[in-house]
Amino acid sequence: MALESSLKGTEKVLAWLKKRQALGGFADHCRAGKALCLLEDAESAFLFHLINQCNTQVLELNVSPTIRILALYLLRLELSDTIKAHEAEVLCLRPILLAFAVEGLALKGAIQAICRDQTAGNEILFSDMKQQLSETNDNRERLLEIYNAIAPKLRLTPIGPTDLESEISVETSRKKDVLIRLSRAQSMAEFDCRHEAHELLLPLMELRADASNAAL
Repeated sequence: MALESSLKGTEKVLAWLKKRQALGGFADHCRAGKALCLLEDAESAFLFHLINQCNTQVLELNVSPTIRILALYLLRLELSDTIKAHEAEVLCLRPILLAFAVEGLALKGAIQAICRDQTAGNEILFSDMKQQLSETNDNRERLLEIYNAIAPKLRLTPIGPTDLESEISVETSRKKDVLIRLSRAQSMAEFDCRHEAHELLLPLMELRADASNAAL
């Protein structure tokens, strides 16, 4: 306790993180009300919010119903002797699966980069979120294997390592930027730098608006 009280800024946040990780997973942390540590400055607040953002992103990725829908659809196609699928569904299948596989792997890469650049290599994920991210990516890899097995019958191009690598590189950088921007904006807003926080969030709001318009 004496050692922890002598720490300052981000060192205190990292000590708090290790203590919370030892007490249980992120789910336990949330149920306990996300116990706060004393945030002395904007930089320590940034790290605190970054920890919660990374773990929350993994949690949201894991509870997505999309993986169940895709799994059922692919299994139906795999088990059918005669594949009967609407042409529009078939044409959408490859890009959807590619984006789906890339999403989890890119999040893993973004969090690894954040640990390297922001926490001096300290693990930022709670144990349950680390396990969930690994299991989620394993499940998505299995879906890709099923797709690649039936792709010739669907007259579609399989998804290979080269397809994944090029997409993962771009998406990893984007996810890392989003996590850092959101966390930095939260910390700035808490320390009365609301204009700077808005400037950080503006590119994200513009991207969301563009995506919404494209969907119309």
